Amino acid sequence: MASGCRAVGLSRSSYYYRSVKKDERKLKEMIQEIAARYPTYGSRRVREQLRRQPYGVRPKRKRVSRLMRELGLVRKPKRKQPYTGGSGGAWRRYPNLVQGLEIDRP
Repeated sequence: MASGCRAVGLSRSSYYYRSVKKDERKLKEMIQEIAARYPTYGSRRVREQLRRQPYGVRPKRKRVSRLMRELGLVRKPKRKQPYTGGSGGAWRRYPNLVQGLEIDRP
């Protein structure tokens, strides 16, 4: 086998490597259950709920975030309204004293 791997240009470890795909159906079900109970929770809070009883699993936050995105449980954040300086506030507007002034010298 070593000569075959050398001929192709692969290491022996890459020949014997078998990728392991984790079954995430159970975790997805738990995430959906938590999201149904707490619809405003994000990935951080969902992860903390998963660590508690009765779930007792300890997934990474990025994994929970990816699964929530796959399940469509992530919403776009609200856009912040820009502060315009209080254009319609209670402050009175001062008159323009320079408007009618004639300029006769620099």
